[in-house]
Amino acid sequence: MTINIFQKNWAFTSSNSDKPQIKTGSFGPCYVVTFTSGPFASMAHLDTTTKVESLSLIFDKFKENSVSPRDVKVVIIGGWKENTESFKWGEKIVAKIMEAGFEKVSTKNMYLKKALATLGRVQKNLLHNYYHFGALVDATSGKTFLLKELSTSIDKEQVRQSKEFYEKHFSDADWEVALTQVIS
Repeated sequence: MTINIFQKNWAFTSSNSDKPQIKTGSFGPCYVVTFTSGPFASMAHLDTTTKVESLSLIFDKFKENSVSPRDVKVVIIGGWKENTESFKWGEKIVAKIMEAGFEKVSTKNMYLKKALATLGRVQKNLLHNYYHFGALVDATSGKTFLLKELSTSIDKEQVRQSKEFYEKHFSDADWEVALTQVIS
């Protein structure tokens, strides 16, 4: 069984949970960050309206379980280097994680996809050029995986939630929000 998260969400699990895996849908300019140590795993899906500072919620969860940041492997995936906002957000995410004392940080999967000239619909056969199809972290193995196929149900819900968020907050002067934990 798997915990599904969407943009602006995070989750934490353990290998002895009935749901030891966390999964998210497609992302291009967004970032997915996974954290693994021993029997524990966490994942966050951040976009440019997510407060980077709220990653500390995950840092605190590992500390509650007596895990030092030095013992946690962090994998950062996503982002568009050519998109100014996306690039700046990626740099903020890396800085926040490094400031918190994490030493095992992989950034090799950042900025692998091309930026779209304008956000909008993309032909299905071209999606792989701009988006990762999703990611999964497994507390049992301690590994992070990039999905090879789109998860239609996750992506539909992600689009619905994003649309609802933007309709609700579009006129807000400061519309950055903290990550929300998904407990399942």
